[in-house]
Amino acid sequence: MQKDIQGLDYNTIQIVCCTDHNYVMPCGVMLKSLFVNNDKLHIHIHLIVDNTVDEHDKDSIKRIVTFEHNGELTIYNADEIQFQDYPELGSHTHISKAAYYRLFMTKFLPATLDKVIYLDDDLIVLKSIKALWDYDIQDYPIAAVIDPETDDIRHYNRMEYASEDRIINSGMMIINLRYWRENELPTKFLELISNYPQRIKFHDQDILNCVLHGRILILPINYNVQSAFFYRPNLVLYDIKRYKSQVDAAKKEPVILHFSSKAKPWHEDCFHPLRSEFVKYQDMTEWKGDIYELKPQRITLRNIVGAILRYLGIRKTPKFYMSKNVFEHESAV
Repeated sequence: MQKDIQGLDYNTIQIVCCTDHNYVMPCGVMLKSLFVNNDKLHIHIHLIVDNTVDEHDKDSIKRIVTFEHNGELTIYNADEIQFQDYPELGSHTHISKAAYYRLFMTKFLPATLDKVIYLDDDLIVLKSIKALWDYDIQDYPIAAVIDPETDDIRHYNRMEYASEDRIINSGMMIINLRYWRENELPTKFLELISNYPQRIKFHDQDILNCVLHGRILILPINYNVQSAFFYRPNLVLYDIKRYKSQVDAAKKEPVILHFSSKAKPWHEDCFHPLRSEFVKYQDMTEWKGDIYELKPQRITLRNIVGAILRYLGIRKTPKFYMSKNVFEHESAV
C-alpha cells in the first residue's frame, strides 16, 4: 500500500534507507526494530533500491512496514537514474552505485520533503527516535555522530582539513534536504569525486566529510553506537579522555546500535557483545534463524603478528592526535 506523498504530513517521521538484494534481510530487521520501538509514531519509509531487489524482496519489506506496523512506504528504483556517466575513483578505490544513492537522494525524493533521517541497513533501533527527529538542523546540511577514528591524523592529512572539524560516521544522519538543494550539494559531491579522488578512501563518508566539514551538527554518540566503541581502548582511534563518559553511557543505553565492523550479526563469526539484540528482532521476522558464513578475508602473516603485538601491548596504536591546524578551514570544493 504505497500512498501518495505529494501532500506530506510533517508530523510524520521521514526515514530513508537504501538496499540491494543482498541486504534486504538486514534492512527488514532494522525496520522491524524501528517500528517495534516507535509504535506511537507515524513513520514513512523511503526505500531506494536497485534492480537486484525483486518483487518478493519488496513484498517482504512491505509486510513489515505497511501490514505489520501500519507505516507508509514508498519505493524508488535507483536504476531509473542514469549513473553511467558519473566519475569513479580509480581501480583501487572506487565508489559503487549504491553509495551514489545516498549522496544523490535529492534526485529520488519529492521536492516537498525538506528533512529526513538516513539509516544504514546494519543498524538496530532500540529506543524512540522522536528526540532525534526533533533536532533543529535548519542551519546545517547534516547532523551525525563522530566516527571512532575521528582523531586519526592520517585521515585529516588525506582529506585535507583540520581536526577541529572532526569526522562523522555516515551510517545515521539527519539530512537537511532543503539545504542540499539550495546549496547544490550533489554538484559539489561530484566535483570532489572528479577533482580530488585521492582524498577519498571510505567512499560516501569521506565525500560528506570533505565537502561539509565545519558545517555539521555533532550528535550524542548514543544515536550511532558503532562497533569500534566496544573495542579495547588501545585499539581505537579517538581521544579516550575526551569521549570516555559519553561512550560509556552510549554503550549502556544505545538508541541506535550500528554493527559497523565487517562481521555482521547475521554472520556466524560475529562476536559483537550486543549481537543478541539483532537476533531478537530478526526472530520477529520471516528471516528467523538466517545466519550466514562470513566470507574469509585475505589474512597475511603481517596482519596476525601485528594483531598479537597490539593485544599484548607491545605495539601501540599510532600517535594520531592533531597538535595544530595543518589545513585551512574551508570547503574542499
